Amino acid sequence: MGGWALQMQSVEFLNNLGLMCDVLEELSTLSLHLQDRSCTIPVTDKCIRRTIRTIIAMKPNLLNWSSNVKNQL
Repeated sequence: MGGWALQMQSVEFLNNLGLMCDVLEELSTLSLHLQDRSCTIPVTDKCIRRTIRTIIAMKPNLLNWSSNVKNQL
């Protein structure tokens, strides 16, 4: 296998990939809320703050996710 294939199988790459997927999903949800024409400034503020809290809360869970990845390799 080449260097790229080995890198894609590394635990660090898989951790980063999983985290990026989770963050992009949250940002996608936020984007849909922000595109809603009926969305008011207070509701927008609430959605943004909720998304920030959710993304920050993902950090401790990354360690658990990392353990699962290592067990599956």
